[in-house]
Amino acid sequence: MAELSPPHPSDLVFVIGKGHDSIEGDEFGIMRWDPVTREESLIGRFPMRPRAMLASLEDKLYLIGGLDSSKQPTKIVNSYCTSDAELWEEGFLSVGRAYVTGACSLKEILVCGGWGGNGDQSLSSCEVFESTQNRWTSMPSLKMARSSCGVVWMPDGRVFVIGGYAGGGVYINSVEMTTREWSSEGAAAGVWRNVAGMLTARTVFAAVVVQGLVIVAGGYTTDQELLSTVELFTPPAASDPQAIGQWISMQPMPLPMWCLAGVTSGETVFVFDGESSKIQRFRPSVANTQWSASAGFANWIWDEEVSLKLLNNYNHPIVFK
Repeated sequence: MAELSPPHPSDLVFVIGKGHDSIEGDEFGIMRWDPVTREESLIGRFPMRPRAMLASLEDKLYLIGGLDSSKQPTKIVNSYCTSDAELWEEGFLSVGRAYVTGACSLKEILVCGGWGGNGDQSLSSCEVFESTQNRWTSMPSLKMARSSCGVVWMPDGRVFVIGGYAGGGVYINSVEMTTREWSSEGAAAGVWRNVAGMLTARTVFAAVVVQGLVIVAGGYTTDQELLSTVELFTPPAASDPQAIGQWISMQPMPLPMWCLAGVTSGETVFVFDGESSKIQRFRPSVANTQWSASAGFANWIWDEEVSLKLLNNYNHPIVFK
């Protein structure tokens, strides 16, 4: 059994958005938030590109795609070095993407789907950024096009793309899985295959990994009703091509919200609201509770956490560094 812990003292969250007096109209502020002390500090700026993705590798934050000044998807990728505060333009995406989501391994950034500017239709293409080569390369396309989905990349190499919006008013509950090496660059990726779908179709939601399981929270569904529902996914083993895993319902969040992101620190999950600066927290009800597969999350609770002060109207991505 593993001992559950409160937020880890070395973890930091980075948020981008508007709201601070010093941020110009064409800029996003970059804010660093400490989940232990709750301290906020403005550390830099990115060009303002709504509906972009934020990712983190080593000492760099990456702003990927998003909408340009004419509200069209862009291929541009910028990086901000947290150690020397330098802003750079990195290699371009193969196609413009907005409402794009993805995940990071130790060496790479994966982006999946998004909106490419073609009417109301989402993208199925995927690509990966190899940081040492400073280049984007294509991966096999998803079986179903989707934007504003959830993506998790596990340390054992399993990648899951969850839910999202297909276009044409179609919201998705389906989940796709592939494998790609977690700790190195340039490994071959398998084709995507369908696994068990969520109980509720949803988009713009939080997806996090805790104890090898996937938690999804919030978002909105076909009638654009905000959700407070939470689901837990037990993933299939990568070695069993027939296994599909299983979803079950969990205790809901106190407040419905469309969630820009969820992050974990120690064994505490923080979920960030997309319409306000509120944060909800999912944690063991008693500190240092012993995790067990039989008890699962039965002794965990949701509560309302702090509200961010320096930024509001923040953009889609929030990421740990």
